[in-house]
Amino acid sequence: MTRRWERRRLLVAALLVFALVNVFAALSPNYSSLLLARIGMAACCGLLIVISTLLASELARPGQQGRAIGIIFMGISASLVFGVPMGVQISSWFGWRWIFFGLAVYSLPLSLLLWRYLPDSRSSTLPGRAGYLRQLSHRPL
Repeated sequence: MTRRWERRRLLVAALLVFALVNVFAALSPNYSSLLLARIGMAACCGLLIVISTLLASELARPGQQGRAIGIIFMGISASLVFGVPMGVQISSWFGWRWIFFGLAVYSLPLSLLLWRYLPDSRSSTLPGRAGYLRQLSHRPL
């Protein structure tokens, strides 16, 4: 759905939407609205991971694409290992809503930095639906 978008713009937009749904979660009056906000966060995170890996492989030097993607996934693992205990601690100090506010506040300067320093990536060499179907029908794969 997003393959025609410029990747830097899509990354920043997904990060800003992530900040917005975190504010929505922090202000949620009931469990249903919190659940909707969490679904929005999950969708944004999925999109952020895909775009980040694409950009990492595009921006890496030839032969270093695997390493760049590995660094992205190492960061995801580190965020789980360190972020979850920190979130639990902050929640016990200030309450659960502050976790979501903190994520929103952290996302805003990050989106500005990404907008400022990431180069445009307008060239799209991603295959369309026909390319994916060809890959699925290739027996060795």
